Amino acid sequence: MKYIWKQKAICMLAVLLVLGLMLTACGGGSKAAGGAEEEKSAAGTYVGNFDMTELLNQETEAAGIQFSSSVTTDFILKLNEDETFVFDIDADSLVSSVTEAVQNEIDSIIAGVMGEEVTADSAEEIAKAAGYDSYDAFKEEIMKQITDSLDEDALSELTDSCHIEGTYTLKDNDLNLSAEGEDSENFSVKVGTIQDDGSILLDLDANDQNIQITFAKQS
Repeated sequence: MKYIWKQKAICMLAVLLVLGLMLTACGGGSKAAGGAEEEKSAAGTYVGNFDMTELLNQETEAAGIQFSSSVTTDFILKLNEDETFVFDIDADSLVSSVTEAVQNEIDSIIAGVMGEEVTADSAEEIAKAAGYDSYDAFKEEIMKQITDSLDEDALSELTDSCHIEGTYTLKDNDLNLSAEGEDSENFSVKVGTIQDDGSILLDLDANDQNIQITFAKQS
């Protein structure tokens, strides 16, 4: 039983990581064509936060796992003065958010995977059924699996997959991004809009869904 539980937990954690990759807008989609640029400049570093809880729950629903705590990740968009851009994911923010959400909802996660509600009376029985001496030991093992799965290699793969470079043009308040090289076939940002407060609203395709992320300019 302990072996079966570990296999289920590993699969669940793999879903979290794979979803993180899919949500970066690094996989497939159309990109906007460039336009004539005006004198105004949008150069700077921008950070956008995306709440991935709904999409995450779609992926984990079959396993009986649903998150009520928000799971978010930051994206970084750097617009350079020479009209080039760099688009990245902040992997640390994703890891921190996923870890915190799992810690907050560890009981419901166990209940979903084990198919039994965790109560004061059932906790120890569930742990023993999974092959552990205590419920605390059971939870500690789950968190260890999460920590081990989010290792340096996994994070390196995540950041490498989501690193996009290219050029941009700005016309009026419309920001058009065009990826270069190998990224040109995969970058799925449609168009960006410079808003009145100086932030950038990006329209993206991710995981076969359209999402919008607001990027705030960093001082």
